[in-house]
Amino acid sequence: VEAALDKHNLTLGQFDILATLRRHGKKGGLTPTQLLESVVLSSGGMTARLDALSHAGYIYRKPNPADRRMVVIELTAKGRRAIDSATKTRFK
Repeated sequence: VEAALDKHNLTLGQFDILATLRRHGKKGGLTPTQLLESVVLSSGGMTARLDALSHAGYIYRKPNPADRRMVVIELTAKGRRAIDSATKTRFK
């Protein structure tokens, strides 16, 4: 699994986050807390993974329209392409 994901410059943990976002629609649109409920990870670990995914251009954070103190994590076009491609490779 890790060798397949390596071709896409993704770790298994990053794949899990991108896949969770992808399952929730075209852009994702989950808060970090909602993501934490889907994967077993500490809040600090989640922040580190989200930072790495953001730095790679796979996700972006935007203010939550319902509560501007919170953010919503969405996939970028690059992130959607990466998770779609990695999913095909992962499940061959």
